[in-house]
Amino acid sequence: MESENDFTKAKKISKKEAKKDIIEMSSGEGGLKYVMWLDGKAPEQHNDQPVNISGTITAPRLFLDQRKSEFYAKTAHAIVSRTDGEIKMVINEHTVDEKYTVTGQIEKGKKFVELGINTYKNGLTPLALVQKLRLRRSIFKSVAEWSALLTALSNVEATVQRQMDEEKDDRGNHGINFKQTVTSNIPKEFTLVLPLIEGEDAVEIEVFVILEVDNSRIVCYLESVDGADLIETAFETLVNKEVKDICKLVTVIYR
Repeated sequence: MESENDFTKAKKISKKEAKKDIIEMSSGEGGLKYVMWLDGKAPEQHNDQPVNISGTITAPRLFLDQRKSEFYAKTAHAIVSRTDGEIKMVINEHTVDEKYTVTGQIEKGKKFVELGINTYKNGLTPLALVQKLRLRRSIFKSVAEWSALLTALSNVEATVQRQMDEEKDDRGNHGINFKQTVTSNIPKEFTLVLPLIEGEDAVEIEVFVILEVDNSRIVCYLESVDGADLIETAFETLVNKEVKDICKLVTVIYR
């Protein structure tokens, strides 16, 4: 039996020697045939994470078609917005690592968006509008109309008339009326043929050129009542179609 004195006198060995001793003890007859010794930090362990998927408005339905056997209907719901053209479906809502969130979104047509139609944040000068339209002849219903519009925008002739009337009566009422009229050679409207919804067929819409005066310069905006109405109708129609196909498998909630 080793005494305490023998223990305190035990020889300290290096890590390399310790590895050698362990290998020798384990590699006897019938023992280890191959040893791999790894130094350093062990690989981090990662827990499974929820899955988030985004796609077109058909994404939730297509996902259900392939994976409906992997969850219970009582553990799934879909938040639907007809106005935004969006369906956000959550499957296995009670778990963390097995939860799927599938979002389907309707996208407005890229060409419609790029032209800034019905967007009034940033107006364009006539020459800037020419640059936007120059390489988009294919979406004009009439090549002659496209050519005439670009010519007019490149050589703008505009007249701005301002009229101010001041009114005052003996009852203490005082008012100022301001009226501004812009007259130009730019066509008031033109016709485009383009998809309003990405992935859908092209449709014909009438587009108006709106003119404003900003610090003595002409600013143009493009406006289409046809486009606004058709997009709103398309959003509602497409969303309703998808909801009809998924409502038997998930709880649908509108917002």
